[in-house]
Amino acid sequence: MDTQTKNPSARLDLNDRNGHRKSLIATWEDVDRAMERVARLDAELRIERANADAMIQRIEQQYQDFAREREAERADLELALRKFASAHKKEFAPREAGGDRRSYEHAGVVMGYRAKPSEVRIENVEYALEWLRTFDDGIYVRVKLEANRQAIREALSNDADERTIERMAAHGITLQQRDKFFLEVRNDRGKD
Repeated sequence: MDTQTKNPSARLDLNDRNGHRKSLIATWEDVDRAMERVARLDAELRIERANADAMIQRIEQQYQDFAREREAERADLELALRKFASAHKKEFAPREAGGDRRSYEHAGVVMGYRAKPSEVRIENVEYALEWLRTFDDGIYVRVKLEANRQAIREALSNDADERTIERMAAHGITLQQRDKFFLEVRNDRGKD
């Protein structure tokens, strides 16, 4: 008996001249063996994933225990530094404005104030948008046009109006059904 018959999965691992896998599934028996192997591989992967997840969970818990106290202390220190900086904000003004500096650095940590970009505040959005649409040819209003694929899918469904289907098709809009191969392992499978 050769090794290919002793190990059914070995028949599936052969490569062609270019190093690509050859498909040696030629009979329904080959299909059955391949599917049994897929089921075993999937079970092995599920077990290993469960073990890895448990290990990751233990490591994550260790980190959380380690970090909890340090994060709380850091948050307290950041709040205290913010209060101090707020009380000394004049000193953080640029030299031109009579201050010493915009930031303070020590031990690789920097604190200070940055000028943030101005924020646009709109009190009544609907009113402002209506006016902006007409002001300066509407350059301050953005409109995004896109096909509503869900509405099109519903319009072209099985009970669709023929006129709608024809008009959309004339403009290159159709439904396209594609089959996609699937292979799934059923965990609740019985013995066949």
